[in-house]
Amino acid sequence: MMFNRRLQSSEADLWLDLYEKSTERSLQNRDAARTYLNSPNAVTYVTMLDNTPIGGTCVMRDPTRLAMLLSAVAIDREHRDRLTYSLVKSSLPFFRTVAIRDVDALVCKEGHPSLGFPYGIEQEPWIHDVLLRAGFKDEQELTYAQVDLDESRQRGVGLSLKPLSHLEPGRELVWEVGRKTGLANSATWTSLHFAQDLGKLYAVTSGEHIIMLTSMHLLGSKMIVGPVVHDSRNVPVESAAAAILGDAADRGADEVVLTMVGEGQRDLLDAFRDLTGSMDTREVVLMRKLL
Repeated sequence: MMFNRRLQSSEADLWLDLYEKSTERSLQNRDAARTYLNSPNAVTYVTMLDNTPIGGTCVMRDPTRLAMLLSAVAIDREHRDRLTYSLVKSSLPFFRTVAIRDVDALVCKEGHPSLGFPYGIEQEPWIHDVLLRAGFKDEQELTYAQVDLDESRQRGVGLSLKPLSHLEPGRELVWEVGRKTGLANSATWTSLHFAQDLGKLYAVTSGEHIIMLTSMHLLGSKMIVGPVVHDSRNVPVESAAAAILGDAADRGADEVVLTMVGEGQRDLLDAFRDLTGSMDTREVVLMRKLL
C-alpha cells in the first residue's frame, strides 16, 4: 500500500536524508536546506510503500502569484517508472482555489542539474514526461549559465550591490522586469523569498528607488546568483553583469553560476560572456499546470 504523509517542520532532516538517498544530487548546504523546508510556505511530503519511505516532494507556495512551485521530487530508482506519477499527483492541489491558480516546475532539458537542493530547484529530465501526464505544459525556456572569473576582463562600473533585508521594496521592479524578460514565474518569486530568509538579497539603489535586484549565495569558491532584474534605463546590462562579477571577485569566488536567466535576457548572457571570455550554458524548461 502506498500513501503520502505530510511532514512537520521538525522532520526536515528525515526529508533531507530521503532526498540524498533517492536522487543523484547531493545537498549543497544542509542548514540552508532546512531553512527552505521550514519556510511557512513550504509543504513537504514523504511517500510510504508498505511503511517504508521510498520518496518525497517539496512544494512551495507562492502568495505573490497565487501559485505554487514543485521544487523537489525524489524517489528510489527502482520505483520511478511505476510510482512517480502517483507521487507527483498526490502532492499537488486537485482544483483551483482563490489562493492557488497554477503550479510551476523547472526541468532540465538534458543532463543532470548541476546544483543540488536547495539552490538547484530544477528537476531531472526523466521527470518531464511524468509532468506532462500530470497536466503540466511547457511554458518557456530559461537558461542556466556558469562563468569563470577573469579579473583582467572586468571593467569597473561604479555600481555597488548592497544587502537588502526585505524583498518588498523591490517587488515592483521584479514584476515589471519579470514580465518583459520571462521571469514572471513562481521559481523567481520563491527563489527571492528564500534569499530573503537567508539574508542573501542584494540591490542597487538610486535615491529611494531600487534599480537592480538579485540574490547571491557564496558556496565555497562558487557564487550562486539567482534571478537578476534591473532597470535598463538606469543600469545598462553590461553594468549589471560587471557589478555581479566584481562583487563575486571581491568575496573570493572564482566561478559565478547564474541559476535563472529569462528568455528576454540574452543580452545579459552576452554581457557576462564578453566580460569573462567564455560561458557554459544549459536550457531549463519552465512547465506550468493550470488548476
